[in-house]
Amino acid sequence: EPFLCLTLPMAADFDAMLSSFEKAETLSGDCAVTCEKCGGRKEHTKTMQLWTMPPVLLVSVKRFDGRSKLKGRVRYPETGLDFERKARGSAAGKSSYDLFGVVRHHGTRSSGHYTALCKSRFGSWWLFDDSRVERHEGSVVDDDAYVLGYCRMVGGERE
Repeated sequence: EPFLCLTLPMAADFDAMLSSFEKAETLSGDCAVTCEKCGGRKEHTKTMQLWTMPPVLLVSVKRFDGRSKLKGRVRYPETGLDFERKARGSAAGKSSYDLFGVVRHHGTRSSGHYTALCKSRFGSWWLFDDSRVERHEGSVVDDDAYVLGYCRMVGGERE
């Protein structure tokens, strides 16, 4: 199935991460675009937009800045992640997603451990930690979320 892995800069909530992703960025200096005709560097503006949304959406939260791990909770919805206001083109108005999995990173940039939370088709959450698998009763929104897995919903069912 087609999917999209969207890498978003860390922020307090999902809307702030998406707004930061879509914010215009000026490319200058070493990042300037080289002109094909004259070979000189020219300053340009880059923007990112979502045009076509996939049935499966993976969101990677940029928690590492090169030197350290960025800590803090990112608020993200378990149900009804809506791209109606953000998506353009064919995705507009058709893109509501429910969370089905969370990959978590515990530790620092130089050492750590990964676990995963996955939602069963019956609605219960399960914790996967190496060879241990157990039912998860707590919140799936926590300070260690690193990759979020969403599935597009149509009429209350997974697409």
